[in-house]
Amino acid sequence: YQRRVHGVSFPSWELFEEQSRAYKLSVFPEGVPVLSVEPWAHIGWDRYAHYSVCMKTFGMSAPIKDIYEEFGFTVDNIAKKGQALIAFYGGRPAPGKLAPEL
Repeated sequence: YQRRVHGVSFPSWELFEEQSRAYKLSVFPEGVPVLSVEPWAHIGWDRYAHYSVCMKTFGMSAPIKDIYEEFGFTVDNIAKKGQALIAFYGGRPAPGKLAPEL
């Protein structure tokens, strides 16, 4: 598949939450499926992502290449998960995940 995708570096939940809703929507537009990739836990990503590639167990000790392979942090797996997420919505807009400003 040929898809136009955007990668976002997300180093701080706190700084992101301090931003305006307009800024947040520029990062995570409504209607666009969001796939998070977090080589740790999915904690917090449920606020922004429709699906997460993350560790769902405690972890393991091994060379990093083996760990990334075991937990699915490979280009092929992430691409497959992204394609599956897009297919899941089947051309329909993904639901907005950002809370409204109060």
